[in-house]
Amino acid sequence: MSGFLPALPRLTCHPAVQPRIATPLGDLTFSAALSNRQLPAVPDTLSRLPSGALIAHWTEPAADLELLVTRYDPDLDPDHWAPLTDCWAAVWRVQARTALPRVQLSATLSPLPSGVDSGFDGGQALAAITFDNSDTKLTLGGPDEEDICLGAADSSALATRWGRLVDRVYATTRDLGWGVDYGNNEGLEWTLPSMEQGDRCLIHVVVAWSPPTNEEDANTWFAVATTPENIIRQAADA
Repeated sequence: MSGFLPALPRLTCHPAVQPRIATPLGDLTFSAALSNRQLPAVPDTLSRLPSGALIAHWTEPAADLELLVTRYDPDLDPDHWAPLTDCWAAVWRVQARTALPRVQLSATLSPLPSGVDSGFDGGQALAAITFDNSDTKLTLGGPDEEDICLGAADSSALATRWGRLVDRVYATTRDLGWGVDYGNNEGLEWTLPSMEQGDRCLIHVVVAWSPPTNEEDANTWFAVATTPENIIRQAADA
């Protein structure tokens, strides 16, 4: 497994700590489970790239899993959108060593401070929740079921198999057996379709926040609407 950005030098962080993103509404934390085995919160190794991005790595009998965490610039048009306070992103990369009937990945803001409202804000292939209080508007987003089928694969075999699932996504509102759980609007959890030995996939999540804006200003929503390739590309820039 080549992993994220193998050509770049990296500095090993000692000791490894749980990856997290600090936001005005609390820390965004990450978790993963492979075939119902919960991975430890602290990775086996944690490394820093020249850009400042972090790469956490877990080596399991069933899979290799990496989590890239980096500041992200969505390059919003200032003539259309209010400026962001900050924006961060993460990308999971899972490579299956064996068949994996169930992979779960999550990003959660919990517990939320009192006085924070949150609600579903998905659509257009984006799974998203927007949180707000008197000081902050924050959107958390990543791929929805359609985007998982059409955009999350990092290997041709997996892209073909998952791509075939999109017709069922369009055709039914019943439980697919996989998909996105919004966790009482506190975070996002992705349960992926099954993977076979050698399959690779990328799943991303972005969090953006700004001062409160008017209802027509979707600055944080558009900030989180991106691809894992864009995030990885920025993390490579020193």
